Amino acid sequence: MKTRRFLTAAVLMGVMAMFTSCSKSDDNSGGGSIPSAPDVTPVSANYTYTATIVPSMLDYVDVTVDYYDESGKVKTEKITDKEWKKSFTTKLPVTIAARLNLSLKSDIEDYTKFDYIRIESFIAAEGGLQNKAGGTVGGIIQKDGSNWLEIPGENFEKFITELGSGYRKFFIEYDAAGKKTEGSW
Repeated sequence: MKTRRFLTAAVLMGVMAMFTSCSKSDDNSGGGSIPSAPDVTPVSANYTYTATIVPSMLDYVDVTVDYYDESGKVKTEKITDKEWKKSFTTKLPVTIAARLNLSLKSDIEDYTKFDYIRIESFIAAEGGLQNKAGGTVGGIIQKDGSNWLEIPGENFEKFITELGSGYRKFFIEYDAAGKKTEGSW
């Protein structure tokens, strides 16, 4: 009986040893290298501005977009089509800001002759913060959502005069460490 117990215990120990043994490829000596953590430190930003308008707006208003370029200077461009885009890659800190401006057309003398004038626009910036190797370490999404308005012709001049400058806009900044702050025009 003692022999049987001894053999059973020996077999169990052998089976346990099979499941707990290390292979020759395991390095538990403590001298191996530990993989380094991925670089998540942002150093630059890669982003694209997009502005869209309903094309019929150009029959009634001139549309411009003011935006900060990669050097931090404000630029202005006239929009002549339904979509406008600009892309940049720049080191941090960075200001990412854009605004649409609407102004009355000089060749339309009387807006009251129109029943309604439709205004629809959207402006956004999308992209990512990048580490030294160019890998994305954070997203950039900033939008001023779309809406459409049908403005009576008799109210259109007043609407554009009061609300046309900076009609759609956003303003964000990332400091040298990649921290986002919001500001205003």
